[in-house]
Amino acid sequence: MNVTGLSTSPPRRGPVRQQPSAEPASGEDDGCGDTGLREEGFLLSEIAWHQREEPFRLFVETVQDYAIFMLDPDGRIVTWNAGAERAKGYKASEIIGRHFSSFYTAEDVRAGRPQRLLDLALKEGRVEDEGWRVRKYGSQFWANVTITAVRDATGKLIGFGKVTRDLTEHQRADVALRHSEERSRLFIEAVQDYAIFMLDPEGSVITWNTGALSRGRCARRQASLGIGGSGEGRTI
Repeated sequence: MNVTGLSTSPPRRGPVRQQPSAEPASGEDDGCGDTGLREEGFLLSEIAWHQREEPFRLFVETVQDYAIFMLDPDGRIVTWNAGAERAKGYKASEIIGRHFSSFYTAEDVRAGRPQRLLDLALKEGRVEDEGWRVRKYGSQFWANVTITAVRDATGKLIGFGKVTRDLTEHQRADVALRHSEERSRLFIEAVQDYAIFMLDPEGSVITWNTGALSRGRCARRQASLGIGGSGEGRTI
């Protein structure tokens, strides 16, 4: 001790307590670094994607002339639009989750047609088909169908897009036209008083009817008897 009563030995020091640093530790991100910028960029791209996707989704849902819906890789229905409800008679709550073979006739199902179409779409990318399809209450309609395999960015199959159009009226009109043409053909072939036939653009005969045959025989008979003047009895 000195005269003042104060110790001259160095003062004791306890462990130094470090103050929290204002800078983030190595490997951490304060939200303003590269990680934060990447997350913000991803969020903005997602928002932009949904902004572009939403109008298209609304368009598909409201289309009424075409049944447009998605199938999962096994063929089960996962989306439904107004056109599908109109064409097939099912509400979304009634059909989503069911297999799309519900729309095929019993004969087509037994023949494996639904699965064969999926297999072709998977192999070729898309397949188009026409035939009878079945509505909710059993009535049938003539459909034009396109099935497209849908894959993600890595090429993995995520399902199938299916577009169906009701062509019943077109099919009926085609059948009626064929029947009309057949009746006209039979009528022309049966006519005996007139030679009715068709020529191709080069003048070759491509059709012939009973009347043409009868007049041809008559002309040959007259020629053999020396009957008929110049040009008489010719059928062409």
